[in-house]
Amino acid sequence: MDLTTLIVLAVAVFIVAAIVLLRVFRKPTMEDLRLHYGERLLFDDDNCTVEAMLQSGVDTIEQVFVRVTNRRIFISQRGMGRSSKHQLKYVIRYEEMPSVKKQHGEGAPFVTFQTEPQRFSVNESGMLRIEPLPGHELDVPEWLQIKSDNIDPYRQIFQL
Repeated sequence: MDLTTLIVLAVAVFIVAAIVLLRVFRKPTMEDLRLHYGERLLFDDDNCTVEAMLQSGVDTIEQVFVRVTNRRIFISQRGMGRSSKHQLKYVIRYEEMPSVKKQHGEGAPFVTFQTEPQRFSVNESGMLRIEPLPGHELDVPEWLQIKSDNIDPYRQIFQL
Protein backbone atom coordinates (compact mmCIF):
# COMPACT_ATOMS: atom_id res chain seq x y z
CA MET A 1 0.00 0.00 0.00
CA ASP A 2 1.14 3.46 -0.74
CA LEU A 3 0.99 6.41 1.66
CA THR A 4 -2.12 7.99 0.09
CA THR A 5 -4.15 4.81 0.53
CA LEU A 6 -3.06 4.54 4.18
CA ILE A 7 -4.05 8.14 4.88
CA VAL A 8 -7.48 7.70 3.22
CA LEU A 9 -8.04 4.46 5.15
CA ALA A 10 -7.03 6.09 8.46
CA VAL A 11 -9.37 9.06 7.86
CA ALA A 12 -12.25 6.69 6.99
CA VAL A 13 -11.70 4.66 10.18
CA PHE A 14 -11.55 7.87 12.24
CA ILE A 15 -14.83 9.16 10.76
CA VAL A 16 -16.64 5.87 11.38
CA ALA A 17 -15.34 5.73 14.97
CA ALA A 18 -16.45 9.34 15.59
CA ILE A 19 -19.96 8.63 14.28
CA VAL A 20 -20.30 5.52 16.44
CA LEU A 21 -19.06 7.32 19.57
CA LEU A 22 -21.40 10.28 18.99
CA ARG A 23 -24.40 7.94 18.70
CA VAL A 24 -23.43 5.98 21.83
CA PHE A 25 -22.73 8.97 24.09
CA ARG A 26 -25.36 11.38 22.78
CA LYS A 27 -27.75 12.63 25.44
CA PRO A 28 -31.47 12.30 24.67
CA THR A 29 -33.26 15.50 23.75
CA MET A 30 -36.88 16.58 23.60
CA GLU A 31 -36.60 16.68 19.82
CA ASP A 32 -35.72 12.94 19.77
CA LEU A 33 -38.93 11.88 21.54
CA ARG A 34 -41.80 10.18 19.86
CA LEU A 35 -45.27 9.94 21.32
CA HIS A 36 -46.64 6.50 22.20
CA TYR A 37 -49.69 5.02 20.51
CA GLY A 38 -52.76 6.91 21.74
CA GLU A 39 -50.69 9.72 23.26
CA ARG A 40 -51.34 13.24 22.03
CA LEU A 41 -49.70 16.59 22.63
CA LEU A 42 -51.77 18.94 24.82
CA PHE A 43 -49.46 21.97 25.03
CA ASP A 44 -45.88 23.22 25.26
CA ASP A 45 -44.67 25.72 27.84
CA ASP A 46 -41.39 27.51 27.17
CA ASN A 47 -39.16 29.47 29.54
CA CYS A 48 -40.23 27.87 32.83
CA THR A 49 -38.25 27.27 36.01
CA VAL A 50 -38.24 23.94 37.84
CA GLU A 51 -37.42 23.30 41.48
CA ALA A 52 -36.84 19.74 42.65
CA MET A 53 -36.33 18.55 46.22
CA LEU A 54 -33.43 16.11 46.02
CA GLN A 55 -31.59 14.34 48.82
CA SER A 56 -28.90 17.04 48.60
CA GLY A 57 -31.41 19.91 48.79
CA VAL A 58 -33.46 21.98 46.38
CA ASP A 59 -32.14 21.99 42.80
CA THR A 60 -33.30 24.83 40.53
CA ILE A 61 -33.22 24.52 36.74
CA GLU A 62 -33.83 27.62 34.62
CA GLN A 63 -34.68 28.00 30.93
CA VAL A 64 -36.87 24.92 31.03
CA PHE A 65 -39.14 23.69 28.26
CA VAL A 66 -42.16 21.64 29.39
CA ARG A 67 -44.22 19.45 27.07
CA VAL A 68 -47.50 18.03 28.37
CA THR A 69 -49.28 15.11 26.71
CA ASN A 70 -52.36 13.22 27.81
CA ARG A 71 -50.07 10.64 29.52
CA ARG A 72 -46.70 12.23 30.34
CA ILE A 73 -44.94 15.47 31.20
CA PHE A 74 -41.50 16.06 29.70
CA ILE A 75 -39.15 18.54 31.32
CA SER A 76 -36.07 19.60 29.42
CA GLN A 77 -33.45 22.33 29.55
CA ARG A 78 -32.28 24.40 26.62
CA GLY A 79 -28.87 23.26 25.38
CA MET A 80 -25.83 25.40 26.01
CA GLY A 81 -24.14 27.35 23.24
CA ARG A 82 -25.70 27.48 19.81
CA SER A 83 -27.69 24.29 20.26
CA SER A 84 -31.42 24.72 19.77
CA LYS A 85 -32.14 21.28 21.26
CA HIS A 86 -33.54 20.68 24.74
CA GLN A 87 -31.78 18.11 26.95
CA LEU A 88 -34.24 15.88 28.83
CA LYS A 89 -34.19 16.18 32.63
CA TYR A 90 -37.44 14.50 33.76
CA VAL A 91 -40.14 12.33 32.23
CA ILE A 92 -43.20 12.09 34.48
CA ARG A 93 -45.84 9.47 33.70
CA TYR A 94 -49.21 10.33 35.18
CA GLU A 95 -51.50 7.95 33.29
CA GLU A 96 -51.22 4.20 32.93
CA MET A 97 -49.45 3.28 29.73
CA PRO A 98 -48.80 0.03 27.93
CA SER A 99 -45.43 -1.54 28.68
CA VAL A 100 -42.57 0.74 27.82
CA LYS A 101 -39.96 -0.90 25.60
CA LYS A 102 -36.99 1.01 26.94
CA GLN A 103 -36.80 1.76 30.64
CA HIS A 104 -34.28 4.35 31.74
CA GLY A 105 -32.90 3.07 35.00
CA GLU A 106 -30.02 4.06 37.22
CA GLY A 107 -27.33 6.03 35.43
CA ALA A 108 -29.71 7.29 32.73
CA PRO A 109 -29.22 10.92 31.65
CA PHE A 110 -32.73 11.85 32.81
CA VAL A 111 -35.09 10.80 35.62
CA THR A 112 -38.36 8.96 35.00
CA PHE A 113 -41.05 8.47 37.62
CA GLN A 114 -44.73 7.57 37.97
CA THR A 115 -47.37 9.71 39.65
CA GLU A 116 -51.09 10.36 39.36
CA PRO A 117 -53.11 13.57 38.79
CA GLN A 118 -54.35 13.51 42.42
CA ARG A 119 -50.75 14.21 43.49
CA PHE A 120 -50.67 17.51 41.51
CA SER A 121 -51.44 20.85 43.14
CA VAL A 122 -50.90 24.56 42.62
CA ASN A 123 -49.28 26.23 45.64
CA GLU A 124 -49.85 29.77 46.91
CA SER A 125 -47.06 31.17 44.72
CA GLY A 126 -48.72 29.78 41.57
CA MET A 127 -46.33 26.87 40.97
CA LEU A 128 -47.48 23.44 39.82
CA ARG A 129 -46.30 20.92 42.43
CA ILE A 130 -45.88 17.26 41.44
CA GLU A 131 -45.22 14.50 43.95
CA PRO A 132 -44.17 11.00 42.83
CA LEU A 133 -45.91 7.86 44.05
CA PRO A 134 -44.50 6.43 47.30
CA GLY A 135 -41.72 3.86 47.01
CA HIS A 136 -39.84 5.63 44.23
CA GLU A 137 -36.15 5.21 43.44
CA LEU A 138 -33.40 7.28 45.08
CA ASP A 139 -32.77 9.59 42.10
CA VAL A 140 -36.45 10.66 42.00
CA PRO A 141 -37.10 13.99 43.75
CA GLU A 142 -39.37 14.17 46.80
CA TRP A 143 -41.38 16.79 44.90
CA LEU A 144 -40.98 18.88 41.77
CA GLN A 145 -42.43 22.35 41.10
CA ILE A 146 -42.91 24.06 37.75
CA LYS A 147 -42.99 27.86 37.78
CA SER A 148 -44.67 29.25 34.70
CA ASP A 149 -46.14 32.58 33.65
CA ASN A 150 -48.96 30.57 32.08
CA ILE A 151 -50.30 28.24 34.81
CA ASP A 152 -53.90 28.17 33.46
CA PRO A 153 -53.42 25.25 31.01
CA TYR A 154 -52.05 23.14 33.88
CA ARG A 155 -55.07 24.04 36.02
CA GLN A 156 -57.49 23.11 33.24
CA ILE A 157 -55.87 19.81 32.26
CA PHE A 158 -55.33 18.53 35.79
CA GLN A 159 -58.53 20.17 37.15
CA LEU A 160 -56.72 22.12 39.89
